[in-house]
Amino acid sequence: MGLLNRRVSCAAIIGGLAFLAADAIEARYWSWFAGDVTFGPWFLNAWRAVLFTAICVFAAGALAGAIVREPLPPCEKVRIALP
Repeated sequence: MGLLNRRVSCAAIIGGLAFLAADAIEARYWSWFAGDVTFGPWFLNAWRAVLFTAICVFAAGALAGAIVREPLPPCEKVRIALP
């Protein structure tokens, strides 16, 4: 299970960093993201912010998948599929 834990940890760290970076960029440039919206900066308050956050998290997932490319042994695949 060590390889699976390393994959999950790597993906969680990269995803969390991507979300925090997207949030920081949105807070800094909120006037562009918000447009006519009068709400405060938050990633669900404007469609541009939602789209930007989704793109950042998707790119982070692709990056995490590219970084950890070792194949799982067959018995690990079975453990993942079963509850």
